[in-house]
Amino acid sequence: MKRTASRGQTNRTASGRQQSALLEKKRPAGGRSVRAKRGSETLAAREAVRSALEDYAKRGVFSGFEEAKGLGGKTVFRFIWLHHCLMDLTLEPAKGALRFDRILPGVKAGTPFAADLKRLIERVKSDGVPEYRRVDPARAALTCSNRRDHLSIAITVNGDNYEYAVNRMVNVAHELFVYLRSAWPEYLMEYFDEPEE
Repeated sequence: MKRTASRGQTNRTASGRQQSALLEKKRPAGGRSVRAKRGSETLAAREAVRSALEDYAKRGVFSGFEEAKGLGGKTVFRFIWLHHCLMDLTLEPAKGALRFDRILPGVKAGTPFAADLKRLIERVKSDGVPEYRRVDPARAALTCSNRRDHLSIAITVNGDNYEYAVNRMVNVAHELFVYLRSAWPEYLMEYFDEPEE
């Protein structure tokens, strides 16, 4: 190390070779920086989600599939699906999360209706549900929230289980609407123009 004086202060600086060695020590194995690794993980997550959703679109499950960049590295996948509604599924790779924000309007917090829907979400995570319909906590964590009278559902991915998470989100959203049709048909009539039977 050499010492340099500047305006009465003594600073320690490393030679060029020493600086290079210090920088190399900060990089993870494989020589890639943390930023590059996160970038490739973000790209892999986006590709996995896009591919899974495109499969649903190709099979005609939903239509009008498109992708838009969101703020902070998020990606918003839009499509027309249940009750011919435009739906946004947001991928937030930094948190390993997928969200259907505001999937159900008019769900007032603290009401029996909101409590019933939250019980349904909890039930989907339980062992009492067949494996093909259940959200496996080892692979992903399902949550719901209620803000400003809108219900949102989210899933946090464990590892690289993004394809699994997309499948679970699509199934949970579908299950919500099937349940609403049988238990709360008046809600669908009011908010989704479901015809009376």
